[in-house]
Amino acid sequence: MTNNISTILKFIGIILLTLFVSCKGIIKDAFGPNSKNIIINLADNTTLFCIETYNADMHSVTYDVDFKLIKNKSDTIHLGLGSYSDTTWKNNLQLKKIGRLYILPVKDYSYTKLLIISIDKSKKTDTIFSPQNLRYDSKWNSQTNDIPAWVYTGSSQLDSIRLNKFFVTYEYRIGDYEPWKFYTQTIEHEIDTLSGKLQTKKIFERHEK
Repeated sequence: MTNNISTILKFIGIILLTLFVSCKGIIKDAFGPNSKNIIINLADNTTLFCIETYNADMHSVTYDVDFKLIKNKSDTIHLGLGSYSDTTWKNNLQLKKIGRLYILPVKDYSYTKLLIISIDKSKKTDTIFSPQNLRYDSKWNSQTNDIPAWVYTGSSQLDSIRLNKFFVTYEYRIGDYEPWKFYTQTIEHEIDTLSGKLQTKKIFERHEK
C-alpha cells in the first residue's frame, strides 16, 4: 500500500513538473522576451545585422531592434536601437549615406528616430523627432507661439528624405485642459553632413484634425 502511494505521488509530481515547464514555455512564447537574428542585405556589399527582441504584456506588444551595419563582411558599425509595435519594421528601412554620415531612420514607438554615425565612427548620436521638443525650437515658437501639451505624447512620421533634408510630420495637441485642439504639421529639418546636427529650415502650415 505504501509503495502504491509513493508511486502515485511520484507520478503526480512528474505531471506537475511537466505542466510547470510547459506553462513556463507558453508564457515565454506569449510574453517574451524572445530574440532572433535577422539579416538584411543592402547594396555595395553592406548588410544590416538586426537583433529583434519581442516583449509583450496585457496591453501592448513591442519589438526592440538592435541595428548593426556590416561593411564588406568584416567592418561592423553599431548604429543603435529602434522600437516598433509590429514586425513590419524590416519592410521600410532606408539606410542613407549623406556626406560623411551613415543615417538610419527608425521608430521609437510613436516617434521617428534617426540613428546617426560618422563613417570613421568618431561621432554618434540619436535624434528623436518628438512634438514635445518643438517647445525648444525657436523658429517654431516664433511662428506659433504655442506649447504642445505635455500630457499628450503625440507622434511623428518621416515623410521623405531629399539630399540632406528630412521632412517630418508631427501630430500634437495644444491645450492641457479642454477645450483643446489637435494638429498635424510638417517641418523640414536639415542635417549638417559633418557634425550630424539638425536644424529646422522650414515650417509648413499646420492643419487641425
